Amino acid sequence: MTSPTATTGEVDNPNPCPDRLLVRPLAVGITAMETHWLPTWKKADGSARSAPVILGHEFAGEVLRAGENVADYKPGDRVIGHIRPYDDGACAALVSVHPQDVVSLPAPLDPRLASVLPLAGLTAWQALFDHGRLEKGQKVLIHGGAGGVGHLAVQLAKWHGAEVITTCGPNDLEFCRAIGADLVIDYTQDRFEDLANEVDLVLDTIGGDTQERSWKVIRRGGTLVTIAGEKEDAPSQERAERQGIRALFFIVTMDRNQLQKLIALQADGHLHPVVDRLYAFDEVLSFFEGSDFRSGRGKAIMLPLRP
Repeated sequence: MTSPTATTGEVDNPNPCPDRLLVRPLAVGITAMETHWLPTWKKADGSARSAPVILGHEFAGEVLRAGENVADYKPGDRVIGHIRPYDDGACAALVSVHPQDVVSLPAPLDPRLASVLPLAGLTAWQALFDHGRLEKGQKVLIHGGAGGVGHLAVQLAKWHGAEVITTCGPNDLEFCRAIGADLVIDYTQDRFEDLANEVDLVLDTIGGDTQERSWKVIRRGGTLVTIAGEKEDAPSQERAERQGIRALFFIVTMDRNQLQKLIALQADGHLHPVVDRLYAFDEVLSFFEGSDFRSGRGKAIMLPLRP
């Protein structure tokens, strides 16, 4: 679903609500699929959202003002955070955010790289550890290992001590090996089900036929986790019970403790977010509208206008 009302935007420069922060974005992680998310176009009650809709739901930024009830942050603090699904995003000159949805960003870290952790990073973490229950020594198959979530999941799984198998295109084979994959499968040349078997966990970022073929490589007692599509695309629970596995779809949730762990891993050199494409404020609509969309390595980000 796309619309001409999807846009970058600008808010006035008011004092924030008493319980919110007014933040100037330094970098915004952007996801092409945002134009297909239901909360982009609907309110929580199902009614249509008013135009224009501002996109971009993960960001790094600098606090401009803090509401009178906010004690943890002050002007000048650097933060990274997650915009709630039904709120306008951070592809704007200024954004109003809940302080519960941000954490402090240490000075040495590049905000452009850290900006992709609140959505892509947390999705990878929760898929592997919360929902996938991945343990050291287990075998995990990550589809789309060069993508925004996939490249972080490969690194996190390897850091955790798992045996990592991933699929990618021919241009990303060496990249996926370099970030820790033990077996890299070129999906244009080989069928992954011919090379992977008795897998403990499949992380599906692709959906469709890839998800369908993944059932046969999971051992009994294993898990299929998918982030592809919408809730109605969730794997069949009846089929999962017959096969003796767990299968689920989930949507990422904000977790400040987990986000702080991701920041610590980045600071310690265990996690290396990759930014494939940079968009200026006035160029980013080409990404969302699809005229410049292509499968990339890592994430795309927007660099907002500077005052």
